[in-house]
Amino acid sequence: MKDYLHGICMVVMFLLLPAWSFSQEVVISIDSIDKLYVTDAEAALRHIGTLRSHCEASGWKSCSQAHLEAVESLIYLRKGDHHNAQKHAYAALAAPRDDDKTWRLIAYQSLCESFYATGNYALQGKYAMMMSLEADQPTFSALAHIYEAQALGHTDNPRRALAKADSALLIMEQSHPETENEQFNTLLLYYFSLDTKIQICREAGMPEEAYDYAMQFLDRLAQEERQGGNGMDVNGFKTERLNNYLRLANICLDLGKDGNMWFEKGMVLYRELVHSVDVTCEVA
Repeated sequence: MKDYLHGICMVVMFLLLPAWSFSQEVVISIDSIDKLYVTDAEAALRHIGTLRSHCEASGWKSCSQAHLEAVESLIYLRKGDHHNAQKHAYAALAAPRDDDKTWRLIAYQSLCESFYATGNYALQGKYAMMMSLEADQPTFSALAHIYEAQALGHTDNPRRALAKADSALLIMEQSHPETENEQFNTLLLYYFSLDTKIQICREAGMPEEAYDYAMQFLDRLAQEERQGGNGMDVNGFKTERLNNYLRLANICLDLGKDGNMWFEKGMVLYRELVHSVDVTCEVA
């Protein structure tokens, strides 16, 4: 489950980063590294090391230190190196402030992700609150509330945690997303919020509520698929449903019920996805 939630977060971070393009000759710049780390963390780390040398040599006159440190934090986070992910996130927060808060907020996000992954929920909650106070964009504000919900879910306060996750949805709904990017971010955050609520309920021994939220997840997937995808392809929907079918099978076990129906549904989708990948490779 943590890998699944982390995947959603990485996609959200991916969407928040600025647009870029690669020519056949890759120019080593922070913008070119921003998204490279998503597909090749090792290559991104090599490039950012070279860029850091240039930036330090110029006294950071040609670079945003907060930007570079925040992106390096994300690279280490993707590699699972939490010590360095946290070190560079702190460096981003200590760097001179830019007019654009994006990189400070991404540093907070990296810390929240890292502390959640390592089970330090007290520090996750601390930095989620700091992120919330500085957030000047609905997406970051909503994310901060979800991170607070995750942290609260481990402090024997599941009801308050669920309320925090609900507040994230309210923030996004009230932001009235218009562009395709904003709408896709809103959808991802909706799924992330539901994932968080399901996890909170399961860990708090509330399987009935977890089951209801998992069904809401499936209903929303079906609605989005009928409306044309909203940025997600057919295999994307199948993957999301597969995750939820298997999750529902486990929730049924929590309830003391037979979850074989959901497990079988998941296996059908799994075989379809494997076949789809095989066919794609053959065509390629």
